[in-house]
Amino acid sequence: MIRDGQTRREEDNKVIAGSLGRHSAFNRELMAKSIVILVLLWGVMVGTPSYAHNMSVSFVEVTVEGSTARVKYRLPLAELDLLFMVDKNADNIYQPEEIEEARQQIEGYFREKLDLKINGRPVAAQPQDHAIWADQEDHLFVDFWQEIALQERIRQVAFSSGMFQELISDHKTLVLIHLEDRIYPFVLDQSNPSAIWSREESASWAHFFRFLELGIEHIFSGYDHILFLIGILLLGSTLREVIKIVTSFTAAHSLTLALATLNIVNPNAQLVEVVIALSIAYIGMENLLQKHWTRAWHISFGFGLAHGFGFANVLKEMDLSSTQLATSLFSFNLGVEIGQVVIASLVFPLLVMLRRYPRRTWVIQSIAVFICAFGIFWFFDRVFAP
Repeated sequence: MIRDGQTRREEDNKVIAGSLGRHSAFNRELMAKSIVILVLLWGVMVGTPSYAHNMSVSFVEVTVEGSTARVKYRLPLAELDLLFMVDKNADNIYQPEEIEEARQQIEGYFREKLDLKINGRPVAAQPQDHAIWADQEDHLFVDFWQEIALQERIRQVAFSSGMFQELISDHKTLVLIHLEDRIYPFVLDQSNPSAIWSREESASWAHFFRFLELGIEHIFSGYDHILFLIGILLLGSTLREVIKIVTSFTAAHSLTLALATLNIVNPNAQLVEVVIALSIAYIGMENLLQKHWTRAWHISFGFGLAHGFGFANVLKEMDLSSTQLATSLFSFNLGVEIGQVVIASLVFPLLVMLRRYPRRTWVIQSIAVFICAFGIFWFFDRVFAP
Protein backbone atom coordinates (compact mmCIF):
# COMPACT_ATOMS: atom_id res chain seq x y z
CA MET A 1 0.00 0.00 0.00
CA ILE A 2 2.85 2.37 0.91
CA ARG A 3 4.66 1.44 -2.31
CA ASP A 4 1.45 1.98 -4.34
CA GLY A 5 0.99 5.39 -2.70
CA GLN A 6 4.58 6.34 -3.45
CA THR A 7 4.19 5.16 -7.06
CA ARG A 8 1.07 7.30 -7.52
CA ARG A 9 2.81 10.34 -6.01
CA GLU A 10 5.80 9.83 -8.30
CA GLU A 11 3.49 9.58 -11.32
CA ASP A 12 1.61 12.72 -10.23
CA ASN A 13 4.90 14.55 -9.79
CA LYS A 14 5.95 13.52 -13.30
CA VAL A 15 2.65 14.82 -14.71
CA ILE A 16 3.02 18.12 -12.84
CA ALA A 17 6.65 18.45 -13.92
CA GLY A 18 5.68 17.76 -17.51
CA SER A 19 2.88 20.31 -17.35
CA LEU A 20 5.19 22.91 -15.80
CA GLY A 21 7.81 22.14 -18.43
CA ARG A 22 5.32 22.65 -21.25
CA HIS A 23 4.00 25.82 -19.60
CA SER A 24 7.56 27.12 -19.16
CA ALA A 25 8.41 26.23 -22.77
CA PHE A 26 5.28 28.04 -23.93
CA ASN A 27 6.23 31.14 -21.92
CA ARG A 28 9.77 31.07 -23.32
CA GLU A 29 8.40 30.69 -26.83
CA LEU A 30 5.95 33.55 -26.30
CA MET A 31 8.66 35.78 -24.83
CA ALA A 32 11.08 35.01 -27.66
CA LYS A 33 8.50 35.69 -30.36
CA SER A 34 7.31 38.84 -28.59
CA ILE A 35 10.89 40.16 -28.49
CA VAL A 36 11.33 39.42 -32.20
CA ILE A 37 8.07 41.24 -33.03
CA LEU A 38 9.05 44.20 -30.84
CA VAL A 39 12.49 44.48 -32.44
CA LEU A 40 11.05 44.33 -35.96
CA LEU A 41 8.38 46.89 -35.12
CA TRP A 42 10.89 49.21 -33.50
CA GLY A 43 13.07 49.06 -36.59
CA VAL A 44 10.13 49.88 -38.84
CA MET A 45 8.87 52.71 -36.63
CA VAL A 46 12.26 54.33 -36.05
CA GLY A 47 12.94 54.34 -39.78
CA THR A 48 9.52 55.73 -40.67
CA PRO A 49 7.93 59.07 -39.71
CA SER A 50 5.00 58.76 -37.30
CA TYR A 51 1.80 60.14 -38.79
CA ALA A 52 -0.74 58.06 -36.93
CA HIS A 53 -2.95 60.93 -36.04
CA ASN A 54 -1.00 64.14 -36.62
CA MET A 55 -1.12 63.90 -40.38
CA SER A 56 1.08 65.86 -42.74
CA VAL A 57 -1.33 68.35 -44.28
CA SER A 58 -1.44 71.47 -46.46
CA PHE A 59 -4.37 73.86 -46.85
CA VAL A 60 -5.80 75.76 -49.78
CA GLU A 61 -8.64 78.19 -49.02
CA VAL A 62 -10.62 79.82 -51.82
CA THR A 63 -13.05 82.61 -50.85
CA VAL A 64 -15.55 83.27 -53.64
CA GLU A 65 -17.29 86.67 -53.86
CA GLY A 66 -19.08 87.28 -57.15
CA SER A 67 -16.41 87.41 -59.84
CA THR A 68 -13.48 87.57 -57.36
CA ALA A 69 -11.62 84.72 -55.68
CA ARG A 70 -9.14 85.20 -52.84
CA VAL A 71 -6.81 82.21 -52.51
CA LYS A 72 -4.68 81.34 -49.48
CA TYR A 73 -2.03 78.61 -49.72
CA ARG A 74 -0.94 77.30 -46.29
CA LEU A 75 2.13 75.05 -46.53
CA PRO A 76 3.90 73.18 -43.66
CA LEU A 77 7.35 74.62 -42.99
CA ALA A 78 8.83 71.32 -41.79
CA GLU A 79 8.17 69.73 -45.19
CA LEU A 80 9.36 72.83 -47.06
CA ASP A 81 12.56 72.77 -45.02
CA LEU A 82 13.22 69.18 -46.08
CA LEU A 83 12.87 70.19 -49.72
CA PHE A 84 14.62 73.58 -49.79
CA MET A 85 16.56 73.95 -46.49
CA VAL A 86 14.58 77.03 -45.52
CA ASP A 87 16.25 77.17 -42.09
CA LYS A 88 19.68 78.07 -43.48
CA ASN A 89 21.47 78.40 -40.13
CA ALA A 90 19.80 75.23 -38.70
CA ASP A 91 18.74 76.96 -35.47
CA ASN A 92 15.16 75.57 -35.66
CA ILE A 93 13.83 79.13 -35.93
CA TYR A 94 12.32 80.30 -39.21
CA GLN A 95 13.17 83.96 -39.78
CA PRO A 96 11.16 86.13 -42.25
CA GLU A 97 14.32 86.73 -44.30
CA GLU A 98 14.85 82.94 -44.60
CA ILE A 99 11.31 82.57 -45.95
CA GLU A 100 11.89 85.43 -48.38
CA GLU A 101 15.14 83.87 -49.59
CA ALA A 102 13.39 80.55 -50.33
CA ARG A 103 10.23 82.19 -51.67
CA GLN A 104 10.92 81.67 -55.36
CA GLN A 105 11.65 77.98 -54.85
CA ILE A 106 8.50 77.54 -52.74
CA GLU A 107 6.25 79.35 -55.22
CA GLY A 108 7.73 77.40 -58.11
CA TYR A 109 7.09 74.18 -56.21
CA PHE A 110 3.39 74.71 -55.58
CA ARG A 111 2.90 76.02 -59.13
CA GLU A 112 4.23 72.66 -60.28
CA LYS A 113 2.32 70.52 -57.79
CA LEU A 114 -1.00 72.37 -57.49
CA ASP A 115 -3.35 72.97 -60.44
CA LEU A 116 -6.18 75.46 -60.04
CA LYS A 117 -8.90 76.20 -62.59
CA ILE A 118 -11.70 78.73 -62.22
CA ASN A 119 -14.65 78.49 -64.62
CA GLY A 120 -12.61 75.95 -66.59
CA ARG A 121 -9.59 78.24 -67.15
CA PRO A 122 -6.16 77.55 -65.57
CA VAL A 123 -5.01 80.06 -62.96
CA ALA A 124 -1.29 80.50 -62.29
CA ALA A 125 -0.23 80.76 -58.64
CA GLN A 126 1.17 84.30 -58.22
CA PRO A 127 1.03 85.17 -54.50
CA GLN A 128 1.16 88.85 -53.52
CA ASP A 129 2.15 88.40 -49.86
CA HIS A 130 3.15 85.80 -47.26
CA ALA A 131 3.45 85.27 -43.48
CA ILE A 132 4.33 82.56 -40.92
CA TRP A 133 1.39 80.95 -39.07
CA ALA A 134 1.28 78.41 -36.19
CA ASP A 135 -1.59 76.15 -35.16
CA GLN A 136 -2.61 75.18 -31.59
CA GLU A 137 0.07 72.50 -31.49
CA ASP A 138 2.76 74.97 -32.65
CA HIS A 139 3.16 73.35 -36.06
CA LEU A 140 4.53 76.08 -38.32
CA PHE A 141 3.15 76.97 -41.74
CA VAL A 142 3.80 79.69 -44.27
CA ASP A 143 0.76 81.41 -45.79
CA PHE A 144 0.68 82.88 -49.30
CA TRP A 145 -2.19 85.06 -50.57
CA GLN A 146 -3.45 85.73 -54.07
CA GLU A 147 -6.49 87.60 -55.42
CA ILE A 148 -8.02 86.61 -58.77
CA ALA A 149 -10.55 88.82 -60.57
CA LEU A 150 -12.61 87.56 -63.52
CA GLN A 151 -15.00 89.29 -65.89
CA GLU A 152 -17.85 86.88 -65.10
CA ARG A 153 -19.36 85.39 -61.96
CA ILE A 154 -17.40 82.44 -60.55
CA ARG A 155 -19.40 79.26 -61.09
CA GLN A 156 -16.81 76.49 -60.71
CA VAL A 157 -13.45 75.83 -59.03
CA ALA A 158 -11.40 72.74 -59.98
CA PHE A 159 -8.16 71.73 -58.29
CA SER A 160 -5.65 68.88 -58.09
CA SER A 161 -2.63 68.46 -55.83
CA GLY A 162 0.47 66.29 -55.53
CA MET A 163 2.22 68.43 -52.91
CA PHE A 164 4.81 66.77 -50.64
CA GLN A 165 3.80 63.26 -51.71
CA GLU A 166 7.38 62.56 -52.78
CA LEU A 167 8.32 63.09 -49.11
CA ILE A 168 5.27 61.65 -47.32
CA SER A 169 3.08 59.28 -49.29
CA ASP A 170 -0.08 59.98 -47.27
CA HIS A 171 0.28 63.80 -47.26
CA LYS A 172 -3.13 65.45 -47.62
CA THR A 173 -4.21 68.78 -49.04
CA LEU A 174 -7.36 70.14 -47.41
CA VAL A 175 -9.19 72.47 -49.80
CA LEU A 176 -11.83 74.79 -48.33
CA ILE A 177 -14.19 76.72 -50.59
CA HIS A 178 -15.80 79.69 -48.79
CA LEU A 179 -19.06 80.97 -50.28
CA GLU A 180 -21.04 83.51 -48.24
CA ASP A 181 -21.42 81.86 -44.80
CA ARG A 182 -20.73 78.30 -45.95
CA ILE A 183 -17.58 76.21 -46.25
CA TYR A 184 -17.19 73.29 -48.67
CA PRO A 185 -14.30 70.94 -47.78
CA PHE A 186 -12.36 68.57 -50.04
CA VAL A 187 -9.47 66.29 -49.07
CA LEU A 188 -6.87 65.51 -51.74
CA ASP A 189 -4.26 62.75 -51.53
CA GLN A 190 -2.67 60.08 -53.71
CA SER A 191 -5.89 58.07 -53.99
CA ASN A 192 -8.02 61.16 -54.58
CA PRO A 193 -5.81 63.81 -56.26
CA SER A 194 -8.48 66.14 -57.68
CA ALA A 195 -11.94 67.57 -57.03
CA ILE A 196 -14.42 70.06 -58.50
CA TRP A 197 -16.71 72.52 -56.72
CA SER A 198 -19.60 74.26 -58.45
CA ARG A 199 -22.43 76.49 -57.31
CA GLU A 200 -24.98 73.97 -58.60
CA GLU A 201 -23.61 71.33 -56.20
CA SER A 202 -23.59 73.60 -53.15
CA ALA A 203 -26.89 72.35 -51.77
CA SER A 204 -27.22 71.11 -48.18
CA TRP A 205 -27.17 67.46 -49.23
CA ALA A 206 -23.88 67.91 -51.07
CA HIS A 207 -22.41 69.52 -47.93
CA PHE A 208 -23.77 66.67 -45.79
CA PHE A 209 -22.19 63.99 -47.97
CA ARG A 210 -18.83 65.78 -48.09
CA PHE A 211 -18.53 65.75 -44.30
CA LEU A 212 -19.85 62.17 -44.21
CA GLU A 213 -17.03 61.18 -46.57
CA LEU A 214 -14.54 63.18 -44.50
CA GLY A 215 -15.57 61.25 -41.34
CA ILE A 216 -15.21 57.88 -43.07
CA GLU A 217 -11.82 58.83 -44.47
CA HIS A 218 -10.66 60.11 -41.09
CA ILE A 219 -11.35 56.83 -39.29
CA PHE A 220 -9.65 54.77 -42.01
CA SER A 221 -6.59 57.03 -42.11
CA GLY A 222 -6.32 57.21 -38.29
CA TYR A 223 -4.19 54.13 -37.61
CA ASP A 224 -4.22 54.78 -33.87
CA HIS A 225 -8.04 54.70 -33.75
CA ILE A 226 -8.11 51.48 -35.80
CA LEU A 227 -5.58 49.74 -33.52
CA PHE A 228 -7.52 50.82 -30.43
CA LEU A 229 -10.77 49.50 -31.90
CA ILE A 230 -9.20 46.15 -32.82
CA GLY A 231 -7.71 45.86 -29.33
CA ILE A 232 -11.09 46.58 -27.74
CA LEU A 233 -12.83 44.03 -29.99
CA LEU A 234 -10.32 41.38 -28.89
CA LEU A 235 -11.65 41.80 -25.34
CA GLY A 236 -15.21 40.93 -26.42
CA SER A 237 -16.14 37.26 -26.71
CA THR A 238 -19.72 37.52 -28.00
CA LEU A 239 -21.61 39.66 -30.51
CA ARG A 240 -23.53 41.23 -27.63
CA GLU A 241 -20.30 42.31 -25.94
CA VAL A 242 -18.94 43.72 -29.21
CA ILE A 243 -22.13 45.78 -29.71
CA LYS A 244 -21.82 47.15 -26.15
CA ILE A 245 -18.13 47.99 -26.74
CA VAL A 246 -18.74 49.85 -30.01
CA THR A 247 -21.84 51.62 -28.64
CA SER A 248 -20.03 52.88 -25.53
CA PHE A 249 -17.08 54.07 -27.64
CA THR A 250 -19.52 55.86 -29.98
CA ALA A 251 -21.38 57.55 -27.12
CA ALA A 252 -18.15 58.73 -25.50
CA HIS A 253 -16.41 60.16 -28.56
CA SER A 254 -19.67 61.71 -29.86
CA LEU A 255 -19.96 63.62 -26.58
CA THR A 256 -16.41 65.02 -26.57
CA LEU A 257 -16.46 65.62 -30.35
CA ALA A 258 -19.48 67.90 -29.88
CA LEU A 259 -18.05 69.63 -26.77
CA ALA A 260 -14.73 70.39 -28.48
CA THR A 261 -16.19 71.44 -31.85
CA LEU A 262 -18.60 73.81 -30.09
CA ASN A 263 -15.65 75.22 -28.07
CA ILE A 264 -17.28 74.29 -24.76
CA VAL A 265 -14.25 72.22 -23.71
CA ASN A 266 -10.78 72.81 -25.18
CA PRO A 267 -8.19 70.40 -23.74
CA ASN A 268 -4.52 70.62 -24.67
CA ALA A 269 -4.14 68.98 -28.11
CA GLN A 270 -0.81 67.32 -27.31
CA LEU A 271 -2.19 65.90 -24.05
CA VAL A 272 -5.13 64.42 -25.97
CA GLU A 273 -2.77 62.71 -28.42
CA VAL A 274 -0.67 61.34 -25.53
CA VAL A 275 -3.77 59.88 -23.83
CA ILE A 276 -4.88 58.29 -27.13
CA ALA A 277 -1.46 56.62 -27.45
CA LEU A 278 -1.66 55.51 -23.80
CA SER A 279 -5.10 53.98 -24.44
CA ILE A 280 -3.65 51.85 -27.26
CA ALA A 281 -0.76 50.63 -25.09
CA TYR A 282 -3.21 49.86 -22.25
CA ILE A 283 -5.51 47.81 -24.48
CA GLY A 284 -2.54 45.90 -25.89
CA MET A 285 -1.32 45.14 -22.36
CA GLU A 286 -4.75 43.86 -21.25
CA ASN A 287 -4.87 41.46 -24.19
CA LEU A 288 -1.24 40.43 -23.68
CA LEU A 289 -1.69 39.57 -19.99
CA GLN A 290 -5.27 38.31 -20.52
CA LYS A 291 -6.30 40.02 -17.29
CA HIS A 292 -9.34 42.20 -17.76
CA TRP A 293 -9.15 44.66 -14.87
CA THR A 294 -12.52 46.14 -15.74
CA ARG A 295 -15.31 45.58 -18.24
CA ALA A 296 -14.43 46.16 -21.88
CA TRP A 297 -17.26 48.63 -22.51
CA HIS A 298 -16.13 50.69 -19.49
CA ILE A 299 -12.65 50.93 -21.01
CA SER A 300 -13.98 51.86 -24.45
CA PHE A 301 -16.15 54.60 -22.94
CA GLY A 302 -13.34 56.07 -20.82
CA PHE A 303 -10.77 56.21 -23.61
CA GLY A 304 -13.45 57.06 -26.18
CA LEU A 305 -13.71 60.47 -24.50
CA ALA A 306 -10.08 61.17 -25.46
CA HIS A 307 -10.53 59.85 -29.00
CA GLY A 308 -13.49 62.23 -29.48
CA PHE A 309 -11.24 65.21 -28.75
CA GLY A 310 -8.84 63.81 -31.35
CA PHE A 311 -11.63 63.60 -33.96
CA ALA A 312 -12.60 67.21 -33.19
CA ASN A 313 -9.24 68.58 -34.33
CA VAL A 314 -10.26 68.01 -37.96
CA LEU A 315 -13.43 70.12 -37.70
CA LYS A 316 -11.81 72.84 -35.58
CA GLU A 317 -9.18 73.42 -38.29
CA MET A 318 -12.00 74.41 -40.68
CA ASP A 319 -13.41 77.23 -38.54
CA LEU A 320 -16.98 76.36 -39.57
CA SER A 321 -19.73 78.96 -39.49
CA SER A 322 -22.61 78.60 -37.01
CA THR A 323 -25.07 77.86 -39.84
CA GLN A 324 -23.03 74.82 -40.91
CA LEU A 325 -21.88 73.55 -37.56
CA ALA A 326 -24.80 71.26 -36.65
CA THR A 327 -24.97 69.57 -40.06
CA SER A 328 -21.19 69.25 -40.31
CA LEU A 329 -20.88 67.79 -36.80
CA PHE A 330 -23.68 65.27 -37.37
CA SER A 331 -22.53 64.09 -40.81
CA PHE A 332 -18.84 63.90 -39.82
CA ASN A 333 -19.68 61.87 -36.71
CA LEU A 334 -21.96 59.62 -38.77
CA GLY A 335 -19.08 59.04 -41.18
CA VAL A 336 -16.82 58.05 -38.29
CA GLU A 337 -19.49 55.58 -37.07
CA ILE A 338 -19.87 54.06 -40.53
CA GLY A 339 -16.11 53.57 -40.67
CA GLN A 340 -16.13 51.92 -37.23
CA VAL A 341 -19.01 49.60 -38.13
CA VAL A 342 -17.20 48.53 -41.31
CA ILE A 343 -14.00 47.79 -39.35
CA ALA A 344 -15.91 45.91 -36.63
CA SER A 345 -17.86 43.93 -39.27
CA LEU A 346 -14.60 42.84 -40.89
CA VAL A 347 -12.71 42.10 -37.67
CA PHE A 348 -15.37 40.32 -35.59
CA PRO A 349 -15.88 37.31 -37.95
CA LEU A 350 -12.10 36.85 -38.02
CA LEU A 351 -12.04 36.87 -34.21
CA VAL A 352 -14.82 34.24 -34.10
CA MET A 353 -12.76 32.01 -36.40
CA LEU A 354 -9.64 32.71 -34.35
CA ARG A 355 -11.27 31.40 -31.16
CA ARG A 356 -11.62 27.99 -32.81
CA TYR A 357 -7.92 27.91 -33.68
CA PRO A 358 -5.86 25.64 -31.35
CA ARG A 359 -3.04 28.20 -30.98
CA ARG A 360 -5.40 31.14 -30.55
CA THR A 361 -3.69 32.30 -27.33
CA TRP A 362 -0.37 32.79 -29.10
CA VAL A 363 -2.03 34.63 -32.02
CA ILE A 364 -3.98 36.97 -29.71
CA GLN A 365 -0.88 37.71 -27.64
CA SER A 366 1.15 38.39 -30.80
CA ILE A 367 -1.51 40.88 -31.95
CA ALA A 368 -1.46 42.39 -28.45
CA VAL A 369 2.33 42.84 -28.61
CA PHE A 370 1.90 44.58 -31.98
CA ILE A 371 -0.77 46.95 -30.58
CA CYS A 372 1.14 47.60 -27.36
CA ALA A 373 4.38 48.33 -29.21
CA PHE A 374 2.76 50.95 -31.42
CA GLY A 375 0.97 52.48 -28.42
CA ILE A 376 4.21 52.81 -26.46
CA PHE A 377 6.07 54.23 -29.45
CA TRP A 378 3.34 56.83 -30.13
CA PHE A 379 3.21 57.66 -26.40
CA PHE A 380 6.89 58.62 -26.23
CA ASP A 381 6.81 60.21 -29.68
CA ARG A 382 3.96 62.51 -28.60
CA VAL A 383 5.23 63.19 -25.06
CA PHE A 384 8.53 64.48 -26.44
CA ALA A 385 7.06 66.12 -29.54
CA PRO A 386 8.40 69.70 -29.97
